[in-house]
Amino acid sequence: GHGLYTFYWQRGAELCPPPAAEAAVTEIVWRPGKEARALEAVARLEAAGWRVLFRRSRWERPACPAEGAGAYGCPDPTQADAVLAFLREQFDPLTGCLPNRADLEVQLAAGEAVAAWDQAGLCGLLHFQTGRTSSEIRHLAVRADQRRNGLASGLLNAYLIKTGGAKSLVWARQGNGPAEGFYQSRGYRPDGWQSAVLAGGKDETT
Repeated sequence: GHGLYTFYWQRGAELCPPPAAEAAVTEIVWRPGKEARALEAVARLEAAGWRVLFRRSRWERPACPAEGAGAYGCPDPTQADAVLAFLREQFDPLTGCLPNRADLEVQLAAGEAVAAWDQAGLCGLLHFQTGRTSSEIRHLAVRADQRRNGLASGLLNAYLIKTGGAKSLVWARQGNGPAEGFYQSRGYRPDGWQSAVLAGGKDETT
């Protein structure tokens, strides 16, 4: 239900305004030492009609062994519909970086998720992506009626065991105290990478 646009901004080029007839989201990401140029780009996008929704920081957990046993299993591709429905309930469809069904099936086949289920269905999920030297948490969510009972910690530990304690990355919204506190208490620290998420066009974002 949305389009994905990638813009290559060349020196001297004029920025186009956001499309008026549809909702659009873009994200500017910068590494340490490049904040000035990135914020200039943000300011120019704002002048063209975009608005900043929020900023994010990347957090890193160094490679180290995970303790205990992974208490949660991996959903398989036949459960893609349930996983996708859960993600759509927990994350904004425009800013939540949700996978499409075909990509999700491939990721589930590769074991890139751990999940918890109860009688009501899927109640917790950690969806991740593996790389050559690290893995990145893409989504971590617990159903509202199952929060504050250690489920998120259990999912995180199962993920760390599954990835062999490799270096782990996660992007967290700045100012989201519970999320930042959760990751900090489990060995994650900001690594200097940041981003700004901006919206344009129809105001369908929350």
